[in-house]
Amino acid sequence: MKKSTRKVISLVISFFIILSLTSSDIVNIMAFCSINTSTSGTNENTTEFAGGTGVESDPYLIETKEHLNNVRKYLGSHYKMINDIVFTEADFSETGDYYNGGNGWIHIGLIYHEPFTGVFDGNGHTITGLYENLTLRIYGIAAGLFGIVCNGIIKNLGMIDSNIIVSHPFGQANAGAIAGFIEFGTVSNCYNTGSVTATTTADSGSHVGGIVGYGGTIINCFNTGNVTAIGTAGAYSVAGGIMGEGSTISNCYNTGKVSAISYGNAKAGGIVGVSDTTVINNCYNTGNISASSSEANSYAGGINGYLLGGTLNNCYNIGNTSSYSYGHDSYNGGITGYPNTYYEYNFNHCYYLNTIDKGIGNGTDSTASITLDEMKQQSMFNGFDFNGVWTMNGNPIYHYPELIENPEYISKIAGDVDGDNSVSPVDVTVLSRYIGSWNGYSFEINLIEANSDLNGDGKVNPLDKTILSRHIANWPNYSHLPLTLS
Repeated sequence: MKKSTRKVISLVISFFIILSLTSSDIVNIMAFCSINTSTSGTNENTTEFAGGTGVESDPYLIETKEHLNNVRKYLGSHYKMINDIVFTEADFSETGDYYNGGNGWIHIGLIYHEPFTGVFDGNGHTITGLYENLTLRIYGIAAGLFGIVCNGIIKNLGMIDSNIIVSHPFGQANAGAIAGFIEFGTVSNCYNTGSVTATTTADSGSHVGGIVGYGGTIINCFNTGNVTAIGTAGAYSVAGGIMGEGSTISNCYNTGKVSAISYGNAKAGGIVGVSDTTVINNCYNTGNISASSSEANSYAGGINGYLLGGTLNNCYNIGNTSSYSYGHDSYNGGITGYPNTYYEYNFNHCYYLNTIDKGIGNGTDSTASITLDEMKQQSMFNGFDFNGVWTMNGNPIYHYPELIENPEYISKIAGDVDGDNSVSPVDVTVLSRYIGSWNGYSFEINLIEANSDLNGDGKVNPLDKTILSRHIANWPNYSHLPLTLS
């Protein structure tokens, strides 16, 4: 197919996306999914995949970017990846196959009556470099690898260095690296190391998660990337390390930075921003969580920002949390920013680092404050199952409880001091403050020593800072790390 033809097709796709979404999308998604509760294969032989017929016993096999893009043609089928997939900047350039009018990747499952209802098995493989940048004047954007998922299953997949960006001047924006919006669906054994950002204007809001923006059940997943929800001109913002807003999350953790910034209410949580009739089991957060609003309330919590009832079991947080509102109320908690007292809620065996004033930002606090040294002691985590769910053995870098089936992901990039999977001036700042013993920067949670010893002498010292500074400034002979200086 000629490049010019692909451009025309891209513009047509973009045009129909705009026409397809209406102001009743969210209601329509829920109604549609409630009466469509099963997946079905196509049982078709096709050259559009590496093999398979799309049924459970013989899934379509995905080996290339083209195969992945063809998933949108058979939304109710079964799929299995057989190879890692890597996107490059050229793929999303004006002459690239996935330019799509500047939108980049177009998510699978565009509109409420055409969601993804199948089973996608990443089979332990990864998708690297996915880029999506949607700016549509339409209500109800749901962006990510998948847009809308209805009774579907996505599992065993890693998203590396993806960049999902959604903006909407009038309606709700839902964004996640795996999926934007899920109704009656499940994501399991997946992770994300890239960034997810959504911006909404006017009287609506954004729901952003490292894995899923809104809804679904999430099991055994983690996020290390930055998650940002922005609301301008009266809009609200909701951000969560795993899920923006939803209810059922188990065996998950977040190490990425989570931010909710808005004129309206801002709600941010290490695991979930807003949780509805929630069950959160065996989750933890080590990332920095912040919520700020210029014209309304703000809520920040290490596990969840705003709780609309439910139960949190066996959770802990060692990340920093902060909440700020200009002229309005701000709530900040090591576990939960604000539990709405109209609903019934329970906290069982939840622990937070004592550098935060309280575990629950408002109401009766039934969580436990413990020190950093106590966080390293298994005996302090009463109620945790260290026989089948949790462990504190075998990780020489991470000294706190981690999940047996979802072990701690540690960046192994030399110079990535703060563990965000990139090397930037921020790493120099963190390293400088660590060496200078700034308050709060002597903790292991702020610095990965294995990535910081850049001259190989077994120590983290000022010489490592010099090497890293010169590397970032592109000095000759400093392009490769680690680097041993004579």
